[in-house]
Amino acid sequence: MKKFRLLLAAFACSLCIVSMDAQTAAQKSFMDEIISFLKMEGYMPSYNEYDEIQFKIEGSTYWISVDEGGDDAPFFVNLYRSGYSLEGENCFSYAPAVLASNDVTADKKAAKLYCLKTSVRPSAQFFVSGITEFRKVYPRYLSCLKTVFNAFEDKYYEYENQKD
Repeated sequence: MKKFRLLLAAFACSLCIVSMDAQTAAQKSFMDEIISFLKMEGYMPSYNEYDEIQFKIEGSTYWISVDEGGDDAPFFVNLYRSGYSLEGENCFSYAPAVLASNDVTADKKAAKLYCLKTSVRPSAQFFVSGITEFRKVYPRYLSCLKTVFNAFEDKYYEYENQKD
């Protein structure tokens, strides 16, 4: 059974590597247009080691990844930012973080919180047909992401204070 799990994990990792290298020319071109747009907006974006766009806003790191969408909207955009740590000193506790994430995600419509093993990550995901549409919706999704991020902290402390 242990060998099977190891083999399964190796296979899953190989799929991740293949999918990272499988970025289409259209996706790459669209991401280059996003970088140009972000530069015009005053940011300093660059590609990171995972072929994601990385940039900072007011000291927080944000990332944008692009996957294939569909026929009517060829690009699926994942906009996410650094979140809250669930490990180390002075970090958030896992149980209240999960509860707070679920509450905020249920309440807010355009952005989500993912409670991972080591952190809580806010994310907004959306389909667009190109850079013109991206320029129109980006400010709204960025605002939603900030709203979700701030709402998480409020909810987290509600659950954390219930333990006392």
